[in-house]
Amino acid sequence: MKRTFIAIKIKVNSDFVNSLKKLQIELIKENIKWIDINNFHLTLCFVGNTNSEIVHLISNELNKQLKNYSEFSISLKKLGVFRNFNTPRVLFLGIEINNNLIRIKEDIERILISFGYQFDVREFKPHISIARTKKIIDRDNLIKIFDKYKDEFRFNYMVNSIYFYESILTSQGPIYKEISKIELKNKGN
Repeated sequence: MKRTFIAIKIKVNSDFVNSLKKLQIELIKENIKWIDINNFHLTLCFVGNTNSEIVHLISNELNKQLKNYSEFSISLKKLGVFRNFNTPRVLFLGIEINNNLIRIKEDIERILISFGYQFDVREFKPHISIARTKKIIDRDNLIKIFDKYKDEFRFNYMVNSIYFYESILTSQGPIYKEISKIELKNKGN
């Protein structure tokens, strides 16, 4: 069995990295585990335990269906936390929902349903996780810092590939191993 998911890999620019470093310095006193920027991604569908024998079948079907999509842009909008500011667990960057994102997510789910997978009918909240925490010492300071950085991470990102990953959990954090990469059509062609 492999633990798998389908995502958009996010490659950040130097302005983003500089803003993230400033944010990390401001939150240095908190017990926060920052996610390696090389692991930044937008999860479209967490598949979970996947039988190794059908991984290539899923990969082939994803490629067949998704290669017809054209590249598109997504917009990062703001910092946020999952759970809430009283008990934050994940610090994230929210992404504006757009039709391309929704259509691709729905097609991926249709493909996986055809392989017998079922999914929660939860609201899709596209985001990039940037850190995890178990406890924040100074909640008011966190809120103040998030407000200060509310526009710092706004940028557009061109999506030209969708990735099918295996997630290997280790004591140092997860390792994301690429199973396949589906190239979207270039708008210029």
